[in-house]
Amino acid sequence: LAHFKDLLNDFKKTLESFAGRELSREKLRSAIAAHNRQRQLVRELYDLRKPDPPLISGAEFVQTNVALISLPVEEGNELLCQIIAEVKQRRNSPARQPARLLIWGSIIDNTALFEMIESIGANVVMDDTSMGSRAYMKPVELTEDPLDGLAYHYLVDLRSPRTFRETPLTENKRKDYMTDLENRFSHIRDYAKEWNTNGVILQVLRYCDTHAYEVPALSHYLDSIGLPSLYLEYDYTAAALAQLRTRIQAFLEIIS
Repeated sequence: LAHFKDLLNDFKKTLESFAGRELSREKLRSAIAAHNRQRQLVRELYDLRKPDPPLISGAEFVQTNVALISLPVEEGNELLCQIIAEVKQRRNSPARQPARLLIWGSIIDNTALFEMIESIGANVVMDDTSMGSRAYMKPVELTEDPLDGLAYHYLVDLRSPRTFRETPLTENKRKDYMTDLENRFSHIRDYAKEWNTNGVILQVLRYCDTHAYEVPALSHYLDSIGLPSLYLEYDYTAAALAQLRTRIQAFLEIIS
């Protein structure tokens, strides 16, 4: 944490030099508050996916996320307020499907995969991805030195495979395998329960080894809690979707 804070401080100095202006603690706190507001609004949007059927589709949610990372935070917050109001009032919500899925994986910044899944008998109602819930489920703590809160949030709060999570030793000073899995993946079990999912798709971009290394342990954990899963390696091309479609259809037939 101390090292990462030093890196953030170096980055801050570089920005100040480039812009010719000081990035004060007050400005950082104001920015953190605005982004925390965005996190709160995105969590409200996630809540709208809990009903059966969900009020907003997984593909629509991805579209919203892509828009958010392309806009200044205050404009993004205004957009979110408009989307939430519209979703609550509209009458053309997604149709109810037999399967309610959680998507786990790395970056997903286009809708093609979600659209394909939702076209063959599933509602994608929750995710644990780098551009999804990981970025929004926890706010940044407003610490006296904002860099402390930022360092902790991005290094500890974000439950990404790129961060090693130490598992406490048992009474006999040994590590227990299942306790380790629970420490690393219990939030996925909680998501599955809260969003009432009956299957998980483990989606990894080709050559994203950081996520791929997690798949065997995560698959074992999901098996241990009785949650079916399917592993997909995706190269982000349209040609790959046809093969994935067949595998996903078979998976949906099993869990539906």
